[in-house]
Amino acid sequence: MKNYLLLFTLLILTSCSNNSDDAPKTSPNAISMAKNVQGKWRWIGTKNGVDGTISTPNSTNTTIILEFSGSKFKKHVDEALVMDTKFEIISQVPNGEEILSLVTMGHQKVTSKSAQILPDTSNEIIKISGNKLSLSLPCNQCNSSEYTRIQ
Repeated sequence: MKNYLLLFTLLILTSCSNNSDDAPKTSPNAISMAKNVQGKWRWIGTKNGVDGTISTPNSTNTTIILEFSGSKFKKHVDEALVMDTKFEIISQVPNGEEILSLVTMGHQKVTSKSAQILPDTSNEIIKISGNKLSLSLPCNQCNSSEYTRIQ
């Protein structure tokens, strides 16, 4: 009887699937983006989604460098390492149009002096055009940041 129960459980588990087009997945475009994003990127500006103001390294006296290496993601602010975690690029097709997202995950190492609470994962829409990287949160009036490739 135990063998039948085990067999039945295995059949149920292996037959379950998520066929939703909205479910995150790895697509050829996501794989290509994960390869294309490799290297270092310097922050050139952030547009505030609410009022349209733009912050830049000059206006904030801040430098931000993003570094992608394999599946590792590092963020440096004013030369201090503030985030060291893993990342992946996922694909979603909510309305028939593919959206690629940068997902940082797992334990995030924060070494800045100010205490910060960070979620286990974050999700930003990612686009690359030439040597320009754009990251934006998936909401109507959220900030969007741009970076330029330095390596």
